[in-house]
Amino acid sequence: MLKPQTTQRWVRSVLAVAIALALANVAMADTIYMKNGRTIRSAHVRVEGDRVIFMQYGGEVSIPLSLVDHIVVDANVEPEGAPPPPPSTADDPQADPASDPEEEETPPEQTRDYWQDAVGTIVAERSQVDLEIEDLRRTERAFLFSKRSTAETRAQIDAAELRLTELDQEMRDLQTEARRLQIPSGWLRLDPSGGGA
Repeated sequence: MLKPQTTQRWVRSVLAVAIALALANVAMADTIYMKNGRTIRSAHVRVEGDRVIFMQYGGEVSIPLSLVDHIVVDANVEPEGAPPPPPSTADDPQADPASDPEEEETPPEQTRDYWQDAVGTIVAERSQVDLEIEDLRRTERAFLFSKRSTAETRAQIDAAELRLTELDQEMRDLQTEARRLQIPSGWLRLDPSGGGA
């Protein structure tokens, strides 16, 4: 039987390798730049219609294209689907000859759809991460039963739980921003009939 110090060193080594592999995967990823300043990295990003679809924690997540500022495609990653959306032309009056330069458009932050999409994006990803954690915990229990190492699975669970914490903070930040802009609180509640993301 291994000494406790040897076992701890072995577990730390396995954990370090798992984290290094996870970071290597993140290093080769497309980056989605959101209009709210947030960035999302994924090795599999594609645009389908008015949605951006990407892989996160082992499952597909989709967000409205209207929330995306631009996408930077990593040259090392095989591109999938449609090309990234062009830069926003909303501020360029020359972009649409029919537009009247005198006519002021409502900023997206002052529309209900903007807030519904922002909340929906966070809720959808949080739901996806919850499912991933559930699957990982089942795997961990199976490994414990078969006396196999659970270090890599535990590292994935820890990373997913950290993402949940980040998503909760993003939701709090979104609510703070909505209060600052005096947005009606109802705009941050998802419509059960299918509104939001």
